[in-house]
Amino acid sequence: MRAVLAAGVVALIVAAGVAYAVTRNGRKDGSEARGATAAGCAPVAGAGLVALSDDKRVARADNILPVIRRDGVVAAVVQQLDLVSTALDTRELAGLNRRIEADHAAPADVAQEFAAANRLTKKVDLRITYGLTIGTTGLPEQQVVAHLYRISLEAAGYRTTVSTLADHAALHAALTSGSVTLAPEYTGSYAAFLNDRARGEPNRFAAPEFVAQSLAYRGGELGLSFGLASPAAAQDVFAVSKAFADKYHVTSLDEFARACSGTATVLGGPAECPAGYPCRQSLADVYALRAGACTELPDRGPAARAALTGGTVSLALISSSDPAFA
Repeated sequence: MRAVLAAGVVALIVAAGVAYAVTRNGRKDGSEARGATAAGCAPVAGAGLVALSDDKRVARADNILPVIRRDGVVAAVVQQLDLVSTALDTRELAGLNRRIEADHAAPADVAQEFAAANRLTKKVDLRITYGLTIGTTGLPEQQVVAHLYRISLEAAGYRTTVSTLADHAALHAALTSGSVTLAPEYTGSYAAFLNDRARGEPNRFAAPEFVAQSLAYRGGELGLSFGLASPAAAQDVFAVSKAFADKYHVTSLDEFARACSGTATVLGGPAECPAGYPCRQSLADVYALRAGACTELPDRGPAARAALTGGTVSLALISSSDPAFA
């Protein structure tokens, strides 16, 4: 069965070393950012976020992708999963996340609403009676997609069960052992995960053609195949507050680097941001962006959103499927 990947699903990842001042809970560690000698752009509080375009592709793309055990790959299964992949885009995925976060809606209920509105519940008489187990982690976004798979497959006559695993490693183990038949995953992250396990070391290179090859090769070794990668992506993006974008006239990372490289600029990101992908090292190397400080944030969601709108950081790493982008 063919593995279909959306064109350009993964961007180039490049890392370079630059010393940053790091803050934890608002405290700097005292080290100065090498090269951050210009004025920079101080944070600006205000409602709304703007995701900056990443023309040089610092962050890898993470489009939603059905991973299927090869013994579960039949045309009818792939057809029903492809219906889900094509029905979703990134803005709609952000909207589903907003329903969960703002309305405290259950992922299964959110999936049912979306499926009904997008004709994923339309019955297909394939006279199929055997069962499939769909895996997911506890991530609500991933659970919604798993339930969309369930609804689409049940419309074709499959009996399905959704099984929640502890994390992505446990989900992968369940796929390879056969305790689950299929699962939603993320293109770039899953390719990196498979290569890390195979090579025993982190792999930071993720050009689109490399990801396609990695998934086909590494997945094939494990008896895995793939459906159609969705346009919907839950990948790292760098965002600013709308008030910041309006004040400094920035819509892209390239514009941000030219206008805001300097000591007043505060970068926000997870614990690995000061030294890791795709944060300060990639920004410094690819965009020549220097910031005066790097503030550690506990997540790429609510904490990043609050730091941006509250005027704590100038630029933050956040998910493209965050409810703010719905």
